[in-house]
Amino acid sequence: MQQNEVFMRHELVPPAPTNRLTWAELPFLNAPVSRTAPLEWPEGPTTVRVLVPELPPLQRRVIVEVDSAHMHPRLREGDWLHCQAIPREAWPYMPAGIYVLETREQFLIRRVIDNDLGRHQLLRLHADNPQVERESTVSQTHLDNVWQVLEIVSGTVR
Repeated sequence: MQQNEVFMRHELVPPAPTNRLTWAELPFLNAPVSRTAPLEWPEGPTTVRVLVPELPPLQRRVIVEVDSAHMHPRLREGDWLHCQAIPREAWPYMPAGIYVLETREQFLIRRVIDNDLGRHQLLRLHADNPQVERESTVSQTHLDNVWQVLEIVSGTVR
């Protein structure tokens, strides 16, 4: 393992929870499950003010609204997720976890269970909801953006 790989892996693991919270204006993505055009903000992104742990860097974080039942019961439609953008060069080192993936055709909120981007350019994904197609794969060539889900910042009582 090279030294830069260690740094990138460390960057992907969320820091330990902190008691320090801060109000932040973060871009808000109402990410529809299917779409016909790439994500665009013609007049700049809509932002929302949320209370989040004080973790750097704020500029790579967004709030994503859940728009499907694929991750039910863990995540429900309407939940707001605090997410951290993952740089493209770090994708092969992403650990297992829940991610928002933007492909050419759709937004996916799924659990990454096998990251084989380094060898075969594939991610194996899992939907927690047993009533939907549970397992799928996505090729690195189809990925546009990836965000790691850090926490639910708004949602209904379960």
